[in-house]
Amino acid sequence: MRKGTGLGRPWQRQLLVIIGYALAYTLLRGISVSHWMLPAGLRLCCLMLLPPRYWAALAIGEMLPMAYSSLDCFDQYGPAWAVFNLFPPIAVAMPIVAWFRRHVSQVPPKRLTNISALLLCALIVAAATAWLNVGGVLTMRLPKGYVLPPVLSLAMEYFLGAYLGTLMLLPPVLMVREARRPKTLRDLTAGLANSRLAWDVVCLLLPVLLLLIWLSLHSTGDNRQIARIAMFLPVAWLTLRHGWHGAGIGGALASVAMMGTVTVLSDPAVLQVQAFLGFVVSTLLILGAHIALLHDREQRQRISGQRALALAQQGLYRAELRSRQASHALERFGGSLHHLHSNLLTQIRRLSPALDQGPYHRQAVDAHQQVYRLADRMYPRVWRERGLPAALQTGVIASCLDEAGVDYRCDIQGRGLSRLAPEVNATLYRLACDTIAYLGATQFGLSALRLVLRGGETNGRRWVVLRVIASCGIPAADASQASFNPELLAVNLGSSAMDPDAMRHLAHLYNGEMHAKAITMGYGISYLIHDPMAADIAKTVIGR
Repeated sequence: MRKGTGLGRPWQRQLLVIIGYALAYTLLRGISVSHWMLPAGLRLCCLMLLPPRYWAALAIGEMLPMAYSSLDCFDQYGPAWAVFNLFPPIAVAMPIVAWFRRHVSQVPPKRLTNISALLLCALIVAAATAWLNVGGVLTMRLPKGYVLPPVLSLAMEYFLGAYLGTLMLLPPVLMVREARRPKTLRDLTAGLANSRLAWDVVCLLLPVLLLLIWLSLHSTGDNRQIARIAMFLPVAWLTLRHGWHGAGIGGALASVAMMGTVTVLSDPAVLQVQAFLGFVVSTLLILGAHIALLHDREQRQRISGQRALALAQQGLYRAELRSRQASHALERFGGSLHHLHSNLLTQIRRLSPALDQGPYHRQAVDAHQQVYRLADRMYPRVWRERGLPAALQTGVIASCLDEAGVDYRCDIQGRGLSRLAPEVNATLYRLACDTIAYLGATQFGLSALRLVLRGGETNGRRWVVLRVIASCGIPAADASQASFNPELLAVNLGSSAMDPDAMRHLAHLYNGEMHAKAITMGYGISYLIHDPMAADIAKTVIGR
């Protein structure tokens, strides 16, 4: 598209604002009364949301239907009123809104709408336009014998109409603006279909308001007033559930329902209830904004906690990667050491053929085996080559317990173990080693140990259960337990000597739990670990 064509031209955009605002003003003015002025809400919404460069177009757009009214009623109300009526009320609201936009942030840094500031601005604008309307009434040429109501009464009626009209339109428009901020129109439509607020409005608020309208129309006296006043109760319920969004939507619909009960124009009873409704809706909007702030703070704290857990999980996994790299380095060092010893023994054999090389060869083999065992304890080779189940069944744990004379059995159950995240596999292996070392140190006469690993998936979320059961009691014929050394077992397993609290905290890093229970002639410890790759942490969003 070429620059400067279509609606990209500034004058065309200004013309579009003039026509659009004039049509919207005329439409809303046709369904408004003095104590329910919807154009006041349209006026404040446009001033709050549109850039100041369009304000002149808004003023012109408001003057067009007012000019038509002046011409149409020129003979009835006189030339003074016709001239006064040409002055657009939006011109009175502009400096007030400009000051608020300059000095009071509508959207604080926490990305939540500043409801208190908006309501204060709406009150001041409503008061200013109310006195402007009173001035227009005072310039009218009235019929003979017609007595005007008191000026203060007229001002209160116009003020109430402008403020209720603002409460009718401004909160829903701001709600749409806030929901529209991070989304496309398609996402907004899909979100509306899945919105709990939308379902609560359709399933609860609308039926209750329709019932109260019916009761009000079929009642008289105090019963009618009670039905009207009761319209704020579902609005309060929506506020407690959804914050100021619920108060804004509920208040707008309650205002429409209130007008649905009007049978006489300027009914004093209706004006009293509308004043009460305006006060209640304003209070609920402020309360709802505070509730939304608390919800936003709670959500941010939850997200911060999830990020901290993710960082801790990544830190543990990086430590495992460093252990794996150190294990590889030790294996390479062991191979180099074995090659060096072989070369030295070959040179000794050449220099002194009569020298007995058996002790030197055994020392070289022992040194190589010690380095290999140390590397295997840091990160077992069978774990790298065949996975976690093989490491638990035939790896270092099985060999260490066999050397200690402890009967060991490992059962692998369930499904999905091969799809677990690498950091979960590392955590399960370390928990198994630390738990076995802890049971070996605290359970006297450890004779048998059973390890059960069970995997599963619930609602797309993978989980795994690790259970370690220790059986105690030394048989009379078993002499191997006499040489059982818990400290040596912990060293051979590569345990970090964690206590139960530390092991429980490690399980909590993966949204898991730890349970310990004494059984007959033994002790059992179980862990429930969730796979973070299947969790919904990534789906958490900031904001509402």
